[in-house]
Amino acid sequence: EWCMATVVFFTIVPICLRNYKTLTGRTTWKRRPLPWIYLFAALYHLKHYEFYWGLPQRGWATTPCHLGWIVRFFMHCVPLPEIVHDVVTQVLANFTSLAFLFIFEDGEVGDAMYDGVFTWSLIHHVMLITIPFADILNGYLCVLPKPAEAGEKPRSIIKNFARWHMASVAIYLLMYVSIFTPVSLLSGVNWGWTIHFHATKVAVDINLTGQHFRLWWLLYYNILFVIFRTWWLVMDILLRGSGLTPYSESAIAKRKQAEDEAKKKKLEEEKTE
Repeated sequence: EWCMATVVFFTIVPICLRNYKTLTGRTTWKRRPLPWIYLFAALYHLKHYEFYWGLPQRGWATTPCHLGWIVRFFMHCVPLPEIVHDVVTQVLANFTSLAFLFIFEDGEVGDAMYDGVFTWSLIHHVMLITIPFADILNGYLCVLPKPAEAGEKPRSIIKNFARWHMASVAIYLLMYVSIFTPVSLLSGVNWGWTIHFHATKVAVDINLTGQHFRLWWLLYYNILFVIFRTWWLVMDILLRGSGLTPYSESAIAKRKQAEDEAKKKKLEEEKTE
């Protein structure tokens, strides 16, 4: 299993990023700031679970949802290359599906609906699911391919979809099979829930607590990644069509007009000189 996951990562990811082009064309190092509501949520999340230098006893900081807040807060504070931003943003968009799963797997929705108990666990999972929406609006996340420039061949939506799905699966395998599972077995700490899941009724019903739960989990998160990536694809189509993202036709036309005016102004200044 360890060999398979490691080979898949070092085979798939280079292929997926072979023809990589940045969304913005920027090659410098830069932060990717979070909107204020998500920044405050990330800070509160770190405080609530005491995710400082020491890990909680069960390795909670390495579960996909907790790791999502930590990584996004890191991206807010630390300048990174554009390719790292793009890859992490694309992968985290797929990881939001796991937040959706655990809301129901852990019974948080039922507690809220029937008992009126709105825990921070439920709130932060719901917020995680909405962050890619903000990324699309800001132009940080392109689920559709970036619009083709003049003379450039349009990219395939299907190929783009498959590329980021496979890259997300490969990165998940590297983190949770190649890295966290050996650490869990050697330390006795359940890093990223790689040894067992909570034995809730839902987990038992869908074979997430049995002997072969890791095979079932491989199937489930592949399906969830596809479903949620399709959802974000639809959202990207709707937001671009509404002119609300930097990659909508109206926004591109405005940028082009501004560039043409800047060039015209520069030529006039050169003639005057």
